[in-house]
Amino acid sequence: MHHPLVSVVISTYNRLEFLKEAVASVEAQDFKNWELVIVDDASEDKTWTWLTTLNQPNIRIFKQPENNERSAARNRGLKEAGGELIMFLDDDDLLRKTALVNLAKPLVKNKNLVASVGARWKFKAGDYALKIEHPIIYLEKFIWSELLAGWSSISGQNLYRTTVVRKVGGYQPDLSICEDRQLWLKVAKLGKVALIPDIVLDYRVHGKQWRPKNIEELREKVFQEFIDSLPATEQPKGNRIRESARLSQSAENEYRKGNYRTAWQSYLKASNIAPKLAFSPLTGLPLIRGLAKSILRPLLPK
Repeated sequence: MHHPLVSVVISTYNRLEFLKEAVASVEAQDFKNWELVIVDDASEDKTWTWLTTLNQPNIRIFKQPENNERSAARNRGLKEAGGELIMFLDDDDLLRKTALVNLAKPLVKNKNLVASVGARWKFKAGDYALKIEHPIIYLEKFIWSELLAGWSSISGQNLYRTTVVRKVGGYQPDLSICEDRQLWLKVAKLGKVALIPDIVLDYRVHGKQWRPKNIEELREKVFQEFIDSLPATEQPKGNRIRESARLSQSAENEYRKGNYRTAWQSYLKASNIAPKLAFSPLTGLPLIRGLAKSILRPLLPK
């Protein structure tokens, strides 16, 4: 099998201890034809001092003159990357040893694929660890509809063709929340994606992570901008997908309140508006499971 150069880009800011583990996880890869491009987004701790000690030919380091958030730092990494394939790994996450092998394989085999995505393990040290729901068989499919419906995979799960990421312009520099969803949507619109069942990433949950209170509003803005970018003939489909997603979220909220009849009615409406989502390996199971729970729950003994 041809082994293309894979560029792993890490943008980092004041997370030295996590960064060391992330770098070690790249160094431990079974896939050997990789380069690591680390962009220090003007850290104020000892990150840059430590980076200068990494004397390896396949690790290159860059320092931003001022902190401009991760999208700009990742774009710097994209500019410097020399690989045919590229991954953007967060500085607090860890790659599994076989991650690059498993993610690169389908992209080598099928040149028409724009990206590949594997499963992730979510953990909080000393608290919990669990696998996030993901297809259990190998698939190749267009996934922009599911992404628009709210399904997601985070940066270190995904391996993209570098030319495709450059074609869509990389990350929007002034967007540092939901920027990964926006990039995914633009990439996924250009071709099929390989969904592999293997776990490729350990996603860390910790106290230094932050989300704004209006995260849902920001996501909705990204979704709407994507819909507006679609050809006029496809925009109605995009709007139906978002309406279905909002109904599914409303159904989940009603279920939690104990309003089971309202919940299953909303799930049914969601399925009718965008029926393909109900049969998708990415979005179908949660929707069908939610519908079944809301129908059966009143029948169970209290």
